[in-house]
Amino acid sequence: MSTQGGQKKVAVLGASGIGRHHANWWALEGGDVCAFLGSSPASIAATRDVLAEMFGFEGRGYDSLGDLLTEEEPDIVDVCTPNACHYAHAEEALGAGCDVLCEKPFVYERGVARDELLDKALGLTRLAEDGDQLFGLCTQYYVTGELIRGYWAENAPEQAITGVTATLASPFRERPPGPVDVWVDLGPHLIAALQALFPGSTVDWASVETEFQDYLARATFTLKTADGQSIHSELTTNRTFGDPSHVRRLCINECPFEIQGTRDADGAFCSKIVSPLGTFIESDSLRLLVRRFLGGEAAVGPSTALANLDRMLRFIEVAGLA
Repeated sequence: MSTQGGQKKVAVLGASGIGRHHANWWALEGGDVCAFLGSSPASIAATRDVLAEMFGFEGRGYDSLGDLLTEEEPDIVDVCTPNACHYAHAEEALGAGCDVLCEKPFVYERGVARDELLDKALGLTRLAEDGDQLFGLCTQYYVTGELIRGYWAENAPEQAITGVTATLASPFRERPPGPVDVWVDLGPHLIAALQALFPGSTVDWASVETEFQDYLARATFTLKTADGQSIHSELTTNRTFGDPSHVRRLCINECPFEIQGTRDADGAFCSKIVSPLGTFIESDSLRLLVRRFLGGEAAVGPSTALANLDRMLRFIEVAGLA
């Protein structure tokens, strides 16, 4: 399916929101963004204009995924549609032989039981495995967690990690209160950061305490590392109502890492991670995740994605809001 010269053809499903940034990174990293899926002729026309201005998009917009897959034959499908569509869109794309990157949350629909959602997610991973296709969850904070783990190992190698607190908050934007909605939106990122910091770790579910109210969703618990250490962990998601408009913070012990945005010499958005250990400038974590996927690696592969989903859902259960 690749274009001449080995360039991967990429289709983005849902490119009017976060998907437009995905499309931009695919293009900048050398993918051929050949098409996108929209919801109506009006939205398709508007999105086409936005993508053309962002990176010179010259492909086509579709309102039928089946038509897109048949006519474009993409190598990679990036699922950025609403949460309730993730399963159906990923399943159809995998069935067409495409590699699939799926936005977080992996599979989610309000009111559907955890076991059913996990069964659906497992079915997708098996479909990808049977077809020898690349399948990954798009949560760039896994990459951020890997970067911070590296900074810590290089700059504080003698300091044992005993606790991690992480906070992610985004603007209110007139959305009604709903801690579950905020948690589903942002929680997978924080869970992924912990997964990257402590590969193979597990949650001691008997230790979990939660606070879910208004816009706040917080989970406090003990994380058991692969080598048997106990890490006091606290994950908090919230909305902001002023400055700062975004809060992106991960603390190891008492050492905060503030995750900010800046521009590189070429004007491209990149990450600025500020901490007492130093200030680190990196390519945007989403861009790094896309780069790895184009190179044949899912940063957050099927088993990690399934564990991420399970934890996201179980914290909601503990809060009594499933």
